[in-house]
Amino acid sequence: MTKKHILFIPFDAIALQEMMPTAKKILADSNYVPLFYLCWSIFPMEVQFFKEEHFRQLDEAGMEIYDRESTMPRYRQIKETLYITIKRAIRDKIMPTTIWGIMANTKKFLQMQNRIKKLFNEKDVAAVVLISDRVLGWEAVAVKLANKRRIPTFIVPFSLYSPRGDVKNRMIKENFEQFFVGRSFQKIVSKILFPRIIHNYEGRDIFFFPFQAAVSGWVLGLLPENPWTIGGGRASRMAVENEFFRNILIEQGVTPSKMVVTGKPSSDYIYETLKQGDPDVIRGELGIAGDKKILLCAVPQLAEHELTSWERHWWEIEFLLYTFSKLPNVATVLSLHPRSHPPDYTPVAERYGAVIARRRIYELLPISDVFVATYSTTVMFAVGMAKPTVVVDFYGLDHDIYNRAPGVMIVNRRDQLGPSLKKLFMDDIYYDSLAASQKKSAGQWLVLDGKCTERVVGEIYALIEDRFTT
Repeated sequence: MTKKHILFIPFDAIALQEMMPTAKKILADSNYVPLFYLCWSIFPMEVQFFKEEHFRQLDEAGMEIYDRESTMPRYRQIKETLYITIKRAIRDKIMPTTIWGIMANTKKFLQMQNRIKKLFNEKDVAAVVLISDRVLGWEAVAVKLANKRRIPTFIVPFSLYSPRGDVKNRMIKENFEQFFVGRSFQKIVSKILFPRIIHNYEGRDIFFFPFQAAVSGWVLGLLPENPWTIGGGRASRMAVENEFFRNILIEQGVTPSKMVVTGKPSSDYIYETLKQGDPDVIRGELGIAGDKKILLCAVPQLAEHELTSWERHWWEIEFLLYTFSKLPNVATVLSLHPRSHPPDYTPVAERYGAVIARRRIYELLPISDVFVATYSTTVMFAVGMAKPTVVVDFYGLDHDIYNRAPGVMIVNRRDQLGPSLKKLFMDDIYYDSLAASQKKSAGQWLVLDGKCTERVVGEIYALIEDRFTT
């Protein structure tokens, strides 16, 4: 008898990493076959989210990949010719930009629908695994078509978001006014047809999606009910990292019954690292002497996320590493984002005596003394492990998610960073008081029993059973 598939549709390379523990557990259980669709890179001129190394990673793990030939990276580029320039000029003269944008997005979404329909027709899919249900495109298409076929859709823990953070991320982009503010008539239409895509921030109406994409999504029945929150779409169930995030999502309007607190599968790496109980092994790998304290930094992804120019990005990284290098008897360990290219960071790291770690951050947190990051999900894990944390925000992000987090200092001014870190490393009484405040509420921030992956997979199996018994 042919086994049914559980379809994984990762948003990007980071989502792929977060999905892997769940997929590996399903593969080991042998009841279903994990099936990955790396579908984000199939259109010309769009960002290539996946590289050959990601396909190789899935192959080495024994995972099945759907439509490999169409989704493998092809570094295609349409050359700017005189013909194309004239064609665009004529198009812009005879057709308003808004109408053209609606038509282009509609065509794109219909192509996506056709591909997902083809997948469902060719593969016996028992469930679909996503990292959100609020993104117009592949995720929304998969949820819509799965719901029509009574195939359950499940969101695995991925990242921490808030409406304020989403607004801030849009406001610092160069095309903010064009895509996320819109014209008066666009706001009027949106408030009549789909008002929840607009969020009022300090008196300004901000679009979650560009207007043209929202219209196309609305016409095709793809638009999530509340895109300003993960879980604001129509997925069947959502796994949540911890009680802290669950409460945030309830405040943002997610139905409590849609969520289940499972812990994040990646935190099982922390459990295993603590279980082995030998930090000297990792220290040895990093070349750090046993008498040195460790500052672990999740390196900000300013340029990678298009929050600033690469020139400015490197200036900011230099400032951080210079500040760290002035701390006495402290070793700096850098954890790079999966999108980062380690060789690019090696020269600046070596210049300031920092070490770039090859292990995932979940394995590094247990051996660290102080954690430095921006508004990263990993801050939750640091709090849950009683690791005093400095959130650096010299970049105008101004999120509010960690304002009341115990043992977390949010530093908005560069001249405050050095003194704040010195106080953490040199004032033991102060450090211990912060760590103690974190320990009191650790269970709300981190589920750490080594069974997070098992619970996530169990919820997926339960959804599948419900489908066939109801």
